[in-house]
Amino acid sequence: MCGILGCVGRPEPEANLREGLRRLIHRGPDAEGLMRSEHPRGEAWMGFRRLAIQDPTPRGNQPMTDPSGRWRIVFNGEIYNFRELRSELQQKGHSFQTGTDTEVLLAAWAEWGTESLQRLIGMFAFAILDLTSGDLVLARDRLGIKPLYIHDDGSRLTFASEIKAILALDGVERRVDPASLGRFLTFLWTPSPGTLLEGIRQLDPGSWLRLHGNGRVEHGRFWDLDLEGLLTGGRKRDDPAELEALLTEAVRARLISDVPLGAFLSGGVDSSLIVALMAQLQTDPVATHTIVFPSADDAWRIEEDDAPWARKVQEHFGDRLDAHTHEIDAGQADLLPKLTWHLDDPVADTAAIATYQICKAAKSHSTVMLAGMGAEELFAGYPRHRAALLAERYRLIPGFLRSGILEPLVDRLPAGKAGPLLAFSRRAKKFTASAGLPFEERYLGFSGYYDPDGLEALYPDPAAHFAWGRHADWLGQSQGLDPVTRMTHLDLKTFLPSLNLAYTDRASMAASVEVRVPILDHRVVEHVFALPARAKLRGSTSKVALKTVAERYLPRDVVHRPKAGFQAPVRAWVGRDMKERIGDLLSPDRVRARGWLDPKEVTRLLEAQWSGRDDNALRIWTLVTLEVWARTFLDGDGSAEVSW
Repeated sequence: MCGILGCVGRPEPEANLREGLRRLIHRGPDAEGLMRSEHPRGEAWMGFRRLAIQDPTPRGNQPMTDPSGRWRIVFNGEIYNFRELRSELQQKGHSFQTGTDTEVLLAAWAEWGTESLQRLIGMFAFAILDLTSGDLVLARDRLGIKPLYIHDDGSRLTFASEIKAILALDGVERRVDPASLGRFLTFLWTPSPGTLLEGIRQLDPGSWLRLHGNGRVEHGRFWDLDLEGLLTGGRKRDDPAELEALLTEAVRARLISDVPLGAFLSGGVDSSLIVALMAQLQTDPVATHTIVFPSADDAWRIEEDDAPWARKVQEHFGDRLDAHTHEIDAGQADLLPKLTWHLDDPVADTAAIATYQICKAAKSHSTVMLAGMGAEELFAGYPRHRAALLAERYRLIPGFLRSGILEPLVDRLPAGKAGPLLAFSRRAKKFTASAGLPFEERYLGFSGYYDPDGLEALYPDPAAHFAWGRHADWLGQSQGLDPVTRMTHLDLKTFLPSLNLAYTDRASMAASVEVRVPILDHRVVEHVFALPARAKLRGSTSKVALKTVAERYLPRDVVHRPKAGFQAPVRAWVGRDMKERIGDLLSPDRVRARGWLDPKEVTRLLEAQWSGRDDNALRIWTLVTLEVWARTFLDGDGSAEVSW
């Protein structure tokens, strides 16, 4: 796994490119490369930071140029079928000097051009420059596992793995995009292709961009979820054996590595099944890594602790695992400035901190980690999926009973105090706030923390009314399909790439660890997306098809344990550890000086949390994250993390 940076257009001082690469050193601590070439529009730079995984010798360094001298590449990712592609290309006359997938990708591009993208199995973001025509092509993998940011001001196009590298170049202004700010406040992250910085965007997953030598820009898509096929009845048969074979092959492909490899183990069905398949496919014990939070935070949890379930899995497999449990010390919230710098675009999900902590702890044992990410979005595994269907029954209750009795009772529940009622109160309030709405508004309400009208009290900007933005567009595209498919389609297009994959990439790269996600092999995704809805969510049972496979490998109580999120104890931080600091960061004077939010509404959120009346912990954490981000990238130049 690596970091890339480059630009085409007006001249740029080499020192700025070097500074941009310095900001990516965590993505690739093993080597640096930077090449300049003449270009019809001025000049072209391609830069690279390397984390050596395949063929870690200097032969694999980048930028890499093909033997003809025509094509040059910088590539971040892993192509898992590169050996098969190399054999096919050798038959066509290509020769290879390294053991890297980069060289194979470069030859595949020389042979097939954009058609090569269909042949790739893996995760990738890359740039290929045609040194003859001056054409630059950028491409990103199907699900958006690897990031690729773009800034184009008309005279120069810049691309990079992280925003902070782009900010090192001349002429890149740092202004907040008002619509993206509204979406960040609504969802706690910014939906693609936008970012919080105006003028910097993401390349959509499954797409490519070609900047022609004459300056013309062309876009293309090489993969997408097949909504049209489902609308015309193209469902797959729910065959557990077929799903098991696809998952097994996906894991097998991701065991290719020239450095130590391990896996996350939370004790949930997703990570446990990945570990089980690894144990079946490799002869050495599987190195597993589990994170444990301080017991003092237990009263603030709204979900079950993972540690006992991880121990069950460890006991089940015995010496087939090399199990490591990492206890996290108190004071994790102090990592927020560091993670804010690494994340670039703010993410107010404390799972980013937890991911960084476990990757940092695992680094001494495993440079590459397999994770069960993607199962929730693909198999309808989040509580909001069940809640959206349960709400259909709730809507059968006469409206006067809902609005006159049930909802006022729920509203009076104390949802911000530690204790046994915390989880119930929070979920009940979240449910009744949106359950009575039509399907689209209901699911968006369950997915976010404000509706557009509610957001306006906090963010009195016209952009607040566009907060649901692309989410509503995606739901519009899936009209006519069943609710489960519509929800998973939306999540695969928004929640997965813009939140979960985004923080996983940045947090793991902050620790110089590569994370691989077998469940998001595109062949698995295509198969599961086309399964009947009942194979994903049936009554109160989610991930039905996945659990059917998992029962062959895991104890039944592990397979059917309650869903638990991978989060740090944000409620303990907001309600106890950071109370004084938050009061300072979000004081009325500071909020007023920043100029985005209503100070009175911010104060109301804080007081409701600290009195125990409401659970505003994630909303408050979002505001804290936003302020730390602003200090880093607006007040500062983005070159380094800020201190508290």
